[in-house]
Amino acid sequence: MARSASDATGTTPFNQCHAQANKPARHARKETTVRLIGLILALGAMSWVLYQAAGGDDAESVIPQAHQDAMQQAQELEASLQVSLEQKLEEAAAHED
Repeated sequence: MARSASDATGTTPFNQCHAQANKPARHARKETTVRLIGLILALGAMSWVLYQAAGGDDAESVIPQAHQDAMQQAQELEASLQVSLEQKLEEAAAHED
């Protein structure tokens, strides 16, 4: 039995047709991958811009400075009240003796 030229190369008319039909699908996958990479890079760029606009490395916390100052004052007030209470308890204990 004689072999045709397409048998020698391993391609048949079906394989050739199938390979041509898959080219658009491969191209679409590649295009989708490129678009996905582009979207990720764009998201990263936007995040970086927002980070820099918010102060970048200068921003130590999400809590605004005014709130941090108020919390510090409240802690100082609590500490002074604690010291005052301890002094009064010691004085009361000393008067009872």
